[in-house]
Parts: sequence; C-alpha cells; structure tokens
Amino acid sequence: MSQFLLDNFGGSGAITSHVSDSGNTWSDYPNIFFGAGSNVTHMITAGGFVGIDTASQFAAVISNVVPPTANYKIIAKVRADTAHSQQCVISGRSDGSGNGYCLVTFPIDATHVHVDLQASTLGGSLIGSTSVAVTDGGNYTVELRMNGTTISVYVEGALVNSVTDGSITGAGSVAFFLQPSGSGTLTEIGLDSIEADTLDSVFWTDFVGAVETLT
Repeated sequence: MSQFLLDNFGGSGAITSHVSDSGNTWSDYPNIFFGAGSNVTHMITAGGFVGIDTASQFAAVISNVVPPTANYKIIAKVRADTAHSQQCVISGRSDGSGNGYCLVTFPIDATHVHVDLQASTLGGSLIGSTSVAVTDGGNYTVELRMNGTTISVYVEGALVNSVTDGSITGAGSVAFFLQPSGSGTLTEIGLDSIEADTLDSVFWTDFVGAVETLT
C-alpha cells in the first residue's frame, strides 16, 4: 500500500486543528499571493466537506506529510460551482514558498470549468489548459500526477492534459488552496476528499471502470 495521505474531512471546525484519516495534520500555507494576514480559516462541515468561512478571502493549507518520493499522484473530489467566480487549486511538490505543480479549476460558464496546469504558484507559469463539461453542484474527481518530468491531469479517470516540465523536481508536499467569490462562503467551491499515493499503486484513474487494485 503506497497511500501516504488521506482525508475525507470528517468532523467539524478549523482545518488547521483537524487530524486527517491518515493521521497527519494541516498547517497554514504561507500566503504568497495577497500578503501576510490574508489567509482565513478553512472550516469542515458536518457532511465531510471543507471550504472557506469568510467571503472574498483566499485560504491555503499544506500537509505536514513528506512524500516518500517525488513521483506521486494527488486525487481530490472537488465540488463544481459554475454560478460563482471561484477557484480550487490542488498542489504537489509544494515547497511552502510557492513552488509546486498546481491543478487549478475555475468556472467558464454554466456548464464548463477550466482545468489548468501550472508550474509554480497560482498565477504562475501556465503549462496546460483544457475545458471540461460539468453539472453545477456535482462532485468531480480530479487527479494531478507527477512522474519525473511528465505532469498529467485527469478528470473522472480520463486524461485531459499531459505535459513535459522539469522545473520542479523535489518531493515537496501536498497543499490545496480555495478562493470563493465575493458573495460566497462554505456553500461554494470546496473539497469533499483528498488523497495522495506513490505511483506504484494502481487506482481507478488508471483503468476507467475497473475495480480498484493496490500493489
């Protein structure tokens, strides 16, 4: 079993005082986008969902787990909210100073979201982008896979982007960022679950429709 991070966000309260299913904790990610003091509290709802409890703010957390290798995948279930201008960012190989590969989702219109792949921080170097059809309010599984210099993105088990980029090579850590629109809080963008696995494990994203198998 090569899973080293799992969080289904059970319980309630602030994410930074929450212990994940795999026993790790989360810490505030240094706010590198809007200056010190702009981070706000991620809150976990009773339904096992993490979002932001303050409108018009950006929030970020980073896991204290050190991946055993730089080659790993992050799988997250993200809620689609096409009615608001919001973003959800899943980051791997993050170094706590803004460097890392980022899978960024944000709405285009009522039925589509952008799924972007960036090197470095939010607003950093765009290395891939695609449009994905979604249903407003639906939960979608997204995956960021880092295998050497091959960086890939999957949505619902289907490969939507794969690029070659060797700018970030360290294992770093797993992080995520959430930014709702000016009118929304916990009812907007957020995460239902997140996990991270080394690439010697095989999950349903490797074989669409197959039964999960672990090696």
